[in-house]
Amino acid sequence: MPLMSHPSERAYDFIIVGAGSSGAVIASRLSEVANFTVMLLEAGDDDNNWPDINIPMKAISLRRTDIDWQYMTEPQEKACHGMVDNTSYWPRGKVLGGSSALNHMQYIRGSRHDYDGWHKLGCMGWSYKDVLPYFIKSERNCQANLKRDPEYHGYKGPITVTVAEPSPIATAFLKAGEELGHAVVDPNGKNQLGFGFSPTNIDNKGRVTTAKAYLQTAIGRQNLTVIVRSHVTKRSSCGPTIDQTPPAMTLRRKKKYQKLDM
Repeated sequence: MPLMSHPSERAYDFIIVGAGSSGAVIASRLSEVANFTVMLLEAGDDDNNWPDINIPMKAISLRRTDIDWQYMTEPQEKACHGMVDNTSYWPRGKVLGGSSALNHMQYIRGSRHDYDGWHKLGCMGWSYKDVLPYFIKSERNCQANLKRDPEYHGYKGPITVTVAEPSPIATAFLKAGEELGHAVVDPNGKNQLGFGFSPTNIDNKGRVTTAKAYLQTAIGRQNLTVIVRSHVTKRSSCGPTIDQTPPAMTLRRKKKYQKLDM
């Protein structure tokens, strides 16, 4: 995987804009097909230049840095009343791995009812039964506190899921919930309503980002090119124009299409 500031070619089968939590995955998966050429563009930096990304306790120190877009929300009518202009700071990753390099590493899939609701609204393929196989496929669950549950968890995927040694206060919260009649649950399992320890994307080397989980495994593929510190300034039917140093250039998408089973 050549990581460069200037492409050696100008035409690619697939051009992916943004190497974040989804872009890094898409680039890795597409480049598994040897006869595809894939270009991955990232506006931010190489994550290897920011070693603090790997240290879970330093997550908050990465905010308002050069690898954070430093967004602010629009003024809110029903929220953020204790904040200036009713706006909230909204950190988003500007680095290989995107926001998976900035967040607090909690691995929570969300409520199955949300997915089913999106499906009912017309988002075909987004019901919980549709997306669950992809959660399982991507996961390498190493939670010692859970019984093995292949119906809801994967054990061979690239994204490590663990649970930290619970603190005394976390243990007390769970005990309090049980005393009130609430169940202790796996928040990503069959029953999601109750109390439980939060799983995290952390392995024995620190934070697990999509760059670490997906791009590092693609590092030997000559059909994948990654360009950092590059902004797309215009998109046309043939491909995007990127702005960087040296001056702007246009990358073209080859006319090749194929239905893929991802």
